[in-house]
Amino acid sequence: MTRKIPFKPIAAVPELTRETYVPRAFTPLLDAIGRGINDLESSLSKLGEADRPARVLMVVVTDGQENASREFRKEQIERRMAVCLLER
Repeated sequence: MTRKIPFKPIAAVPELTRETYVPRAFTPLLDAIGRGINDLESSLSKLGEADRPARVLMVVVTDGQENASREFRKEQIERRMAVCLLER
């Protein structure tokens, strides 16, 4: 199960606990990262220029290796991450 925290200041993100982080052994890791990047870009684009943060932190926590992605490939994620770094 993927749990996505909506775009918010880091101080407002709930603590990661044994109840909120439960390994399930089915890891579509690349899909989760790709969707996370898409969601983040969408959230940022809806903010006015003055409200956009200067920096954004995206954290990925996983219980294992990629073994179930269907939407994104490793090369696509690497390109998206490189573009994000270049845009800073």
